[in-house]
Amino acid sequence: WVNPSITDANFPTVAEPSLAGARLDKIVGSREYVLAELKRLGRHAANAAELLLYGVKNPEKQRKYWIWALAQVLVSPDSRNECAVALYVGVDGKRCAGLGDVVSDVDARGRVLSFPL
Repeated sequence: WVNPSITDANFPTVAEPSLAGARLDKIVGSREYVLAELKRLGRHAANAAELLLYGVKNPEKQRKYWIWALAQVLVSPDSRNECAVALYVGVDGKRCAGLGDVVSDVDARGRVLSFPL
């Protein structure tokens, strides 16, 4: 399942996504904290296209963790909060790509997809 708001218009792609150097990082905290920590580690957060490609190529990782693409956000028309694309498994066991509210912190069950700077 894919949230209908995950579109090129809402999450523009400027280059063909690649998974070269992709890694899942366990960093707990706010989006701002996670982005700063990634920068300190010499990495940057994935965009939506990179995350979706990662999910296609690594479906079993999605069954283990919520995986976040924190480089891009969309202001949700429903809640007016910033949302980022996340991969997860729904209650029915199906793989999903949805929007997660980044007002909430990335918690210990989540991972952030990142790449070298």
